[in-house]
Amino acid sequence: MKKIVFSALSIMLFVGCASTQTWLKTKPVPFQEGYEAGCVSGEERAGYTFSTLKKNEIRYENDPLYKEGWDEGYSRCFSDKEVEICMRRPGAF
Repeated sequence: MKKIVFSALSIMLFVGCASTQTWLKTKPVPFQEGYEAGCVSGEERAGYTFSTLKKNEIRYENDPLYKEGWDEGYSRCFSDKEVEICMRRPGAF
């Protein structure tokens, strides 16, 4: 049963990544750049690596599209990474 649940969740994450990339391509370039930087930061924080945030502070404060993309990327990727880490733990299901 655990293998079935894990396989289903893995497929959903893969499909989610593909649809996220398609969705991201429809956004303006500053949003895309912010999203990518925020995503890296979110994944690192969720993985408890406590590295420096990948954020261009000047752009974040002055470019609303970059800020929106960074916030969205951080939030989504932090959550996704937390789920991934949780799924790897023995006895998660």
